[in-house]
Amino acid sequence: MKNSLILLGFFVLGIGAGRLELIPGFLARGNFELYVLYALIFFVGIGVGSDTRALRNILRLHVLGLVVPLAVACGSLAGAAVMALGLAEISVRDGLAVGAGFGYYSLSSILITQIKGEMLGVIALLSNIFREVLTILLVPLLARFFGKLAPIASG
Repeated sequence: MKNSLILLGFFVLGIGAGRLELIPGFLARGNFELYVLYALIFFVGIGVGSDTRALRNILRLHVLGLVVPLAVACGSLAGAAVMALGLAEISVRDGLAVGAGFGYYSLSSILITQIKGEMLGVIALLSNIFREVLTILLVPLLARFFGKLAPIASG
């Protein structure tokens, strides 16, 4: 929970810094978030590549081990489509794009902002942040009523 609150705090600080124009113009207008994202993905790749145990576990997954991520992906996309149907301003296609972020706010919000614009990018960012925070807050209830994998699926 501490890490999520730190992340949320930095997001709020970023909004404040942007609104108060505390950031130099060349940084605010630049496309630096994409390069930071590239670096983040690179370092995640280094972490996964250097952890032999993680690679071994991925390679050892049985077919049943793939059912959970597949079900989570289908459920996320179905939920996003249903939500988009209820919102006149967002097409089902755009709703599916937001839902396809799967909680990975740093990637989905940047890509969606570049492809579809700032409004949908912000929706993607906020939906993924809310998804993470709600998951962390509801872990005990999710695990109790829906099983040990429910918090993983929710997040």
